[in-house]
Amino acid sequence: MIKRFFQKFRPASANVIVVGTDYPSYQLGSRIQAESSLHLSFFMNEEPWHHRTFILETELRYSSELLSLVEKHQVKAVICASGADFDIYQQRFAESLTQRHCQLILCENNRLPALS
Repeated sequence: MIKRFFQKFRPASANVIVVGTDYPSYQLGSRIQAESSLHLSFFMNEEPWHHRTFILETELRYSSELLSLVEKHQVKAVICASGADFDIYQQRFAESLTQRHCQLILCENNRLPALS
């Protein structure tokens, strides 16, 4: 009861999505979960045997679902741990994400992004 009372005064966490399931993406997801100002909502992956499974207690989804997830969960950033993923998402989704007030961020070397 007291915990719920104080949660009302804590700033809301920004929902984010991490692209990929490789080791750098996993490390990035772990860092995001440790950061109280960010909430890891989903991982993105194209492998059919991974769809709707979980990493770090976070569901994996297809990139074809990205825009609907951004809208439904008010995602503030889509974060890529590799330049290759960033280039693909930049080409496919940058304009649509901007229209939905969502940032596309390249976050190499396991550094957490600063959301604007």
